Amino acid sequence: MPCPRRIIELHFDSILEHGSDIEQRMDDVYCAVELLKRQNRHYIQGCKEFGNPITMIEDDYEKTIEALLR
Repeated sequence: MPCPRRIIELHFDSILEHGSDIEQRMDDVYCAVELLKRQNRHYIQGCKEFGNPITMIEDDYEKTIEALLR
């Protein structure tokens, strides 16, 4: 599995483009790569602690979301 931090760096523009799809992030003025990396680590740790499933978007955002919705 690719490193989430690397994915954020490679796909930062796409992450911003889809910011309100799941997170309801309407204003991206404050959003930066390092902030997303910290948030990502926090959420992954929380999911692991509570045994929740984690889906990493490794390449194609839309295909990953479509697969989850099926």
